[in-house]
Amino acid sequence: MRIVRSESDYEKVLEVRRRGFAKFLGPGADVRDKYDLLPTSFIFLAEDQSGNPVGTGRLLRRPHGPVETAHYADLSTHSGISECMEGTKFTIPPFPGSAMTKLAIWKAGYLLALALNSPALMVAARRSARRDYEALLFEDTGITFIHPLDAQKRSHSVMWLDLREARNRYKTRQHPLYDFFFEQKHPQIRLLD
Repeated sequence: MRIVRSESDYEKVLEVRRRGFAKFLGPGADVRDKYDLLPTSFIFLAEDQSGNPVGTGRLLRRPHGPVETAHYADLSTHSGISECMEGTKFTIPPFPGSAMTKLAIWKAGYLLALALNSPALMVAARRSARRDYEALLFEDTGITFIHPLDAQKRSHSVMWLDLREARNRYKTRQHPLYDFFFEQKHPQIRLLD
């Protein structure tokens, strides 16, 4: 797991996106976007032991630059996300290790957000993905929108996680992922090196 720093890494990210987004955006959809190129964009690439790309995700740093969801929804109604980092373009096509890869990408996002002193993480989730984020203790902001690129025109909910309280909330609730996110060291997650 690392942050993309080369064109060859970025091509691997696009390969994963094409596989993962085909059912939502249709085959042949352009999976690049303008947010990838921003200096406030951090794209993660997960690879298996053979170097094959198996997952990706992106964080956009607000307020240092635009976030994707602000293009589709009014985020000003929730003060907690005014300086957040937005998680977008998460895709992990199914394979035997996909569940752990998804968690590793979220841990990488959490660690990066902490390193950059971001107070919160924000995501826009389809109904089918809400359970995953609720399990990670993300809360609903009440903001919804229809993503224009979603071929099925499903509603998305904006959810957030207050990073200043996250560790304590996980510990208080005896969350099964507390050790994974907050105690265990994972040298295969490389961020700011």
